[in-house]
Order: sequence, then C-alpha cells, then structure tokens
Amino acid sequence: MRNLSSRRLFFFPVAACLLAVACGSPEDDTTKPSTSGDAGTEPPDTTPVDNLALTCKPAPGSSSPLDIPANTLTKIDVDTTGIRGNSLMFLREGKVVLASPAVDVGAEPAGAARSAVMTFDPATKAWSTTPTMFGVSLSGALQPAFAPDAAYAFTKVYGTSTLLEKVDLAALTSTAVGDESWKTDVSPTWAAFRDYGNPFGTIDQTNLVWDSAHEAVLMLGGQAPGAAKATLGNWTFDPKANTWQASPSGTDIARALFTDLETTSNKLRLVVARARAAWHRGLSASDLAARVQTDIVPAWQGLDAELKQLQNRVAGLGGMSGLDEQSIAMGKTKIDAAVAGHVAGVEKLGGALAGETLTELDRVAAAVREAAWAVAPEPPPRMGASVAVLPDCSGLVLFGGTHGDFVTADTWLYDFASRRYRQLWPEHSPSPRHGARFLGMTGGRALLVGGNTFRKKIDAQMPDEKLPTEAWLFDATTMKWSFVAGVPAEEEAALMRVVGAAHLGGDAMLAVANGGSEYVSLQRSSTWALRLDPNTLDASATAAKAVGPGTSYSRTEATPGWSPAWYDEAPRDPEGTFGAWVDALPENVWTALPTAPRPNTSRSWGSTIFDEKNHQILHWTGGHQSDPTNAVQHLHLETGRYSIGHVAEALGIGNTFNGRPDCNNHTYNAVALDPVSGLLIAPHRAGTHVYDPALGDWVDFVPTQPFGYDLYAVKTASTPVGVVAWTGGPTAGGFFGKFVADKHAWEPLPVTGELAPMVGGDEGGMVYDSKRNRMLMFSAQGYDDPGGQVWAYDFASGAAAALDPTNRAFIDDSTGASGLNRVRETVYIEALDLVLFVQMWVDNQQVGYDVANNRWVKTNIARHPNQQFGSVDCGIAIDATRSRLYSLCNYAENFALRAAFGNITTTPL
Repeated sequence: MRNLSSRRLFFFPVAACLLAVACGSPEDDTTKPSTSGDAGTEPPDTTPVDNLALTCKPAPGSSSPLDIPANTLTKIDVDTTGIRGNSLMFLREGKVVLASPAVDVGAEPAGAARSAVMTFDPATKAWSTTPTMFGVSLSGALQPAFAPDAAYAFTKVYGTSTLLEKVDLAALTSTAVGDESWKTDVSPTWAAFRDYGNPFGTIDQTNLVWDSAHEAVLMLGGQAPGAAKATLGNWTFDPKANTWQASPSGTDIARALFTDLETTSNKLRLVVARARAAWHRGLSASDLAARVQTDIVPAWQGLDAELKQLQNRVAGLGGMSGLDEQSIAMGKTKIDAAVAGHVAGVEKLGGALAGETLTELDRVAAAVREAAWAVAPEPPPRMGASVAVLPDCSGLVLFGGTHGDFVTADTWLYDFASRRYRQLWPEHSPSPRHGARFLGMTGGRALLVGGNTFRKKIDAQMPDEKLPTEAWLFDATTMKWSFVAGVPAEEEAALMRVVGAAHLGGDAMLAVANGGSEYVSLQRSSTWALRLDPNTLDASATAAKAVGPGTSYSRTEATPGWSPAWYDEAPRDPEGTFGAWVDALPENVWTALPTAPRPNTSRSWGSTIFDEKNHQILHWTGGHQSDPTNAVQHLHLETGRYSIGHVAEALGIGNTFNGRPDCNNHTYNAVALDPVSGLLIAPHRAGTHVYDPALGDWVDFVPTQPFGYDLYAVKTASTPVGVVAWTGGPTAGGFFGKFVADKHAWEPLPVTGELAPMVGGDEGGMVYDSKRNRMLMFSAQGYDDPGGQVWAYDFASGAAAALDPTNRAFIDDSTGASGLNRVRETVYIEALDLVLFVQMWVDNQQVGYDVANNRWVKTNIARHPNQQFGSVDCGIAIDATRSRLYSLCNYAENFALRAAFGNITTTPL
C-alpha cells in the first residue's frame, strides 16, 4: 500500500493561489488584477439567515408589450436572427437589442436579413438590422452584468488577453459601422490569455451581475480552467477604483465545516478506490478477503471518529454559524445517513466483498459531500449556473449549474445590501440543469427558460444535451417555483436551444434560440416570446414536473459506462479464465480481445499504457470520435474486466472541480508511466497531473510546468530516470526534460548536438532504448510528409544526433505504402532490438525500426482485418515479462498478441 499522505504535498496550496489571483508563469505578474479596495472586507454577519429575504416592490400594473396567449412559449419567427453564440441581449427604449460578434447562417435561407446587431420591435413583432457593429468576441460569462446604460462583459482578443470591458449601450445602438466608441472603459486584464498554457487566461460560464447597492460587478462561479480545483471563488470588481476583490460569503464556522466535510468525503472515496483496485485484481477468494481485512477495513474504520466529529459539528450548528434552520436540518439528515452507512459498511466488509458493496460504500462518501453542500454558506463551485437579478428587489436568485460529475437543482438568494446568501429548500423545483437563461421580471419574479443536462448516451465530444424546453417561474416573495409552459411540438422543441433572452417589460420576455441539429452548419434560428400570468398557473403541472429540494443528477444515472458501479457489479468471471485465453492465443498473431461483461466505452486518440506492477492496461483519451469524459479506463489482465476509478466528468477544457484534468481531445503520447514512482505523469493545459494506477484516480497536481500544452506537440515516454517530455510548437514551446517525482518538478535534460524537431499533427513519438540507455525519437517532416529520419538522445552524455537510417528514402518517398508518417505509437522490444509501430504497415505487414542495423524493416506480423486495428486511434504497449503486446483502439476494439520473439522475422524496406 502506497502512503498517500506523503504525496499530498504535491498539491499547490489553493488558498495561496486564490489570493494571488493567478498561478501562472512569472510573466503574468504584470497582468494580475489588484485586490485592493473595500469590497468583501466587512466582518462576516453571524445572524442566522432564516429571515433573509429580498425587499421587493409590488409588481407594476403595466400591461404586456406583446399580445400573445398567456403562459405559452410562442414562436414568433424562424430563420431570422441567424445562428448566434455568446450575445448581449437587452431592452432599450422599448425594443430588444441583440448584439453578437459573429452570425453563422447555418442551414437558413441565404437571403434572411441579419447582422451583428439587430433590433426587435414588439409592436411589429419583427427584427430589423441596426447600422452599427459589434466585433469583439464575448468570452467566459453565461450572462453579462447590466448596469444602468452599460454592460460589463468578458471579451477576448484571440491569442492576447481576456478583458472585462464596459459597453456603452446607447452608443452601441447608434454608432456607425467600424466606430468602437461604444467600448468605453477597460478593466485591468483578468490575465494574459493563451488557449494552452496560462491557467488563468479565461473563466468559463461564470455569471456577471451588477450589484446596484454597491455599484460594483459581481463575478459568480464558473470554471477557472487552470486553478487546481477549477475555481477562483466569487469576486467583485469596483469600477470606480478599477480593482478586483475576492468576495467570499458566510462565517468562518460554516466555511470551515464545508471544507472539512468535503475533505472527509474524499478520504472515504479513496478508501473505496483501494477496495475497488483489490476487487478487480483477480485475487483468489482467500487472498481478496485477507486484503480487505488487513488494508480496507482498518482504513474505513479509521475514519469513524472523524465522521462522528463532523456529525456533532453539524448537529451543533446555529447561532454563530449564520446558517438557517432548514439548511442545518438538511445537513443533519445527510450526515446522519452517512454515519449510519459507514457503520453498515464495516459489517459489509466483514463478509465476502462484492461489487454491490463498493457501490454502497461510494454512497457513504457521496452523502458526506451532500451534507457539505447542504450547510454551505454560499453556492459551492459550479459552472453554468443561472442567475436572475430582480429589478424590483434588492438582490438576485441563483439556480443550478454543473459540477462536471453531477448537475444540481439548488436555489439560492443573495441580498446585495448585506452581501449574504441563503440556500432555499422549496417543496418543488425545476429539474437539475445548467446553462438555462434566467430573467428577472417585475414584482420579485424570475423566469427560467431552457437548460442542459447530461447526455443519456455516450457521444463524440458531446457529454451534455438540451432538456425539453420549459419555462419555470420563481417568486422571491413566496420563495416558490411554479411550472409555466413547455414547447409541445417536437419540431419546435428541436428548434429551441435558448442562447439569449431579455425582459420586454411588464410580464413578458423574448428569447432567441438555435436548434434543429448539434452541428452549427445544420442549425436554424428562431425567436420566442412568453407573456406571464401568475394567476393562472397550473399547480398540478408543477407537482408533476418538479423535483424535490436540493436534488442532483449524476453522470452515473445518465450513462452506465460513466459509473464505476456499472463495472464493479458485472458478473465475476471464473478466476484465470482470461489469462488462460491469452495463453492459448496463436503465436505472433494479432487477435481481437473478447467482449467483456461490461465493455469499455469508446475511447479514441490516445495511447496504450502497460502497468506492470498492477498487471493492467491503462487508456486515458478522448477526441473526435469517442467518449469525451475524463475517466481513465483500466483493463485488468487477470480477469479481462474493465473498471474506472471515479465518476466520469466532463466540464470544459482545463481542470475540474475535483482537481482532475479534462480529456476533451487528443492525449496520445501525452501521458506516461513513471517507473520510479509507479504513477502516471500527464502534462496538461493547466500544469502537470499525476494519476495513481493502483487507486484509479488523479491524486496530485503541479501547476509549475515549464512549457505550455499543445494536444499535437507534447510527447512523453517512460524511462528509468522518470517520464521524459519532448515539446514544441507555437503554444507548447520547446522543452526536453524529465519529471522528478520526489521534487514534484520538471527538470531540463542537458542536450548537445541535434535534437529532433517537433512536428504537429498525428506524427511524432519517442521510445526508450533500454539496451543503450538512450531515447529514440521519431518525427515526420510535416503532416503527411514522413521523412524517415530517426534521432537518438544519449542519457549518459547528453548528446543528440540524427541517425540517418540506411533506407530512410523508402519511408520518405514511397507512394505505395499508406500512413508511413505516423511514427507516433511505438514500442521497443529488447529481445528483438526492434521498435515496432502499430500505425505503420507495408503489404499488410507491421513496420519496425531495426535499431542495431539502423534501418526500416517490415516484420512477418500480419495486420488484423478489423478496420479499426492499426488506425490513427490505436496505441501499443508491451508486457515484456509475459511476452505480450496489447493495442487499444477506438469503438472499444482492442487487440492482443502472444509473442514468440524467436519466430518474428524482419525484412529491410
């Protein structure tokens, strides 16, 4: 058992990171926003928030500007506005202004009138083009902050910086094309922006809100891709002082309890991970029972006192905690359930371990996390929350959002005057969702429209899907939710993925939507309106469609393949069956692996990694054709079963709120096993992540990475001195060095002579030559331009040189062989002194590099007829002890070869 506590030092202190605003490279120091000013510096108010309510003026008696049926989502037009992305949408002088930096025509009629800025007239129910321009790229915020006559929005100039800019709304609708006088003030840069590299270059799906009581901009939630746990917390921008200020809410008692509950939840989860690793190893019944009793049970019981102390702290809340009685009661219910489940878990572990036992233990850890969220003093980290500023009240209401592994349906009030949150526990609530539009109406009401949830099937780069379009009403005077309307017609429902909405005045709203397809080029646009009549709402529809207070929806409920339990609870194969099958394979023939009882999800665009210590194959990858979540898949070679170590996450590019890296695109050769520590080392966009194959989870994060990240031009390889990285390209920068696990840092390796140039695309790889203590590097000359050159780096001397294979011209010039530029996925076979490539074939024979004779060869290993084998998706790894080769490919197609090295022959190309 590895001591995890010592490796906790890997984590960069999150608190220090937040106080410093950015944990990026030293050159970012000049771009850090100032944290001076008064916002958020008042001592916390410890008065319980039971009676915290927003002071709302009565609804004015004005009539709706639209004559449409009440409580009905009414389609106004189709194919008019064009396909819009991030937009400013606001009411000015009785008309709705829609401003977007770009408009994609999509599948709509080419002659439809549209421009960057358009205006909707409620009197005519028609859009017209506004003769002005809006050319910047809105970035990061689900909604901008609308101050009187101005909007504050994050904007991005690609490749340079992300700014908070103040937009003069009057000027925006009246200036000529090319005149940017509407862009009035610019805040300090939030951080220097690079798509890959600087961790604080952007923040995604936050909400910007104008705090009228303090005349300041609030930044609420969102994903900070480079922060260790993906969050910067909540911030305030003071336009007068031109400064940012961290603005946490709640008492120290409540904040400390929330942190401690989440910490204990994670400790419990890691104990379950240890049990899961033992369960999947294929141990005999007696060995498994012994492992559980000597390792798992003591670790599980060791958290008993910690859990009961937390239970007592929750039960003792009140008074100085500042929390309301409902939240405390809900937290007590959750922690009591967790303690009871923990006690029951000890009894469960006393019997024979089963996959269902792991599921029950995971539920205990989840209950502790739910207790933390119940007693949180402010909304815990999430992105895509929906926020409505109530124009007739003194604050806002916040609903839902995604944590990546679950989406939530919690409701919060925030009072501008006191700067305090209160979590509400209404009897009825809309279902969990993120990305919905939330509009403040009159009289303390807010209208929620649309939203997204987790996709019910695994689809390429699409982890989420739109919900059936509905409108829900929240009333801040009664603290209740009510269902208003849905879109009954299937065609109309498909059209309506809301991308912008505005309050029309009175009880009416206008929304623009894209829909009809997941692909922009096939989408159509539409305009919708709703006139609210709160007196004629259907209470029975509310009860039928609503969920209970604090409901969350996990990816485990959405798709079985994203749940550890799905693999854990698979029927257990007779011991040794898979091993016997591999032993009986024909020699030197690639054979498709049998379908497992619970097969792996389709993973693509990654490498295959063999973990000798734990006798398993690891596959961490996402991409164009596959599952986009970040779970590492384990193929256990004793049993032929798959597992994942945690609930799969999909949030956005960068780190997740659980401190894991995203896997939203190519990862080939961007992760390697460190034989020194036994850990996977993965350079990433935000820094370097560390994965423990024995636990099945990401355990450490190192933000100080001396190179950026490029999904095409960062390559890693395992060597006896640790994982070596070779990087290049415009975003990654040039680096050649090793990761030193004991120091938690990258160190450059000394290089003299000619090092291989880095080429992007699907080309480029390297492998350790164990006979000569050197690295062999393969790099094409360009995309689809193989070159055939090989480089060597000698670890003892630091010398690097091109080797000029005797027949490199065949690789460089051949027109009869396909894919000879894909020198990416390699394995060195010491017994043959041969580098074998899984994506290079000549005459359907596998291509290799004869190291001793410095020449390209083809072997007598034939290509498997499956069309997936040998494709751009496949990796290759060797179990040298057992003379096995493995290749994991796309569409859950995986292959093995039982090698008889004495019978493998080579022929020069």
